[in-house]
Amino acid sequence: LRRMQRRRLQHQEHERRLLAMRDHRQRQLAQATSLDEQQRLGKEVEAYSGRLARCRQALDKIENVLARLTR
Repeated sequence: LRRMQRRRLQHQEHERRLLAMRDHRQRQLAQATSLDEQQRLGKEVEAYSGRLARCRQALDKIENVLARLTR
């Protein structure tokens, strides 16, 4: 149980960092002037979004395991 709670905390922190990085890149993208910069930042935003989605899926699985363990 403690191991899963620790994993949940790690994933929540990772989710928070990914969200901050994605949001930062989105703000940079909104201010980008060159096409190269817009394309690069667009790809980074997309990559961070994918990583964030996978992180959230893992968090959901951890939450489900914790729910089963604490019934």
